Amino acid sequence: MLTDDRAARAEARLRQARFSGSIGCLVLAVERGLVPLAQANGWLEAMIAQGYYAPWTDLSLLINRGPAET
Repeated sequence: MLTDDRAARAEARLRQARFSGSIGCLVLAVERGLVPLAQANGWLEAMIAQGYYAPWTDLSLLINRGPAET
């Protein structure tokens, strides 16, 4: 499941469903070679500038880190 909604993520946890959000999608795109890291970081920066909350501002900290709820 893909969502950034807190309530939906909580429900997914209760149901033991796998989920990710916007940051996870950006990380996956970089890891699969679909987009360069600099471009994905640029998109994240633009999202943050428009009010998106992100706990990270540099996706390189998350690349190839393994499964996580991002």
